[in-house]
Amino acid sequence: MVQTPAQPLTVEEYLAIQNGSYEGRVEVEDGYIREMPTEDRINTRIAFALSLRLAQILPPAQLSVGHVEVEIPSAKAQFRNPDVMVLDPAHVHLLGDGRGTIRLHMPPPLLVVEVVSPGKENEQRDYQDKRKEYAARGIPEYWIVDPQRQSILLLRWADGQYQEEEKTGSQLIVSTILPQLHLTAEQILKAEP
Repeated sequence: MVQTPAQPLTVEEYLAIQNGSYEGRVEVEDGYIREMPTEDRINTRIAFALSLRLAQILPPAQLSVGHVEVEIPSAKAQFRNPDVMVLDPAHVHLLGDGRGTIRLHMPPPLLVVEVVSPGKENEQRDYQDKRKEYAARGIPEYWIVDPQRQSILLLRWADGQYQEEEKTGSQLIVSTILPQLHLTAEQILKAEP
């Protein structure tokens, strides 16, 4: 259980907290540590199956499944912990075996994937809040995988904003970051490795 401080944490205060000080995944919103709820089984399967597919075309050190957090530009401490992330090759050396935090002075991750959990709050966070935050961080691709809607929203950075394209069923996911990836929306949503 994360103890909620009376005042919002600064970036330095948050980073001073040891990684093992809390159980499970956390994110920091407006300076407050927020425990991430346990994912639905389908969400976990989707993230795992997608990471297995990505591991076939990327070095394992470039993949993160909920273990590397991203600092977001904000007046207060803001850190996100994407479900699946493709790291920039520079991160492998910059992160080492430490905490696993991509700081603002580091290159952004190449791709982040969020699997939407049920509920309006989760939809708001993934479709709106994180979209703005990942854009502010300069992340080239952001995928929103939504098992409830049976769709994947691909957001690709172009001309200073995200261009979006929704994929469903047998439509092929076309990634500018991973052109060698050959998956359909249905394969991702059914969690086929």
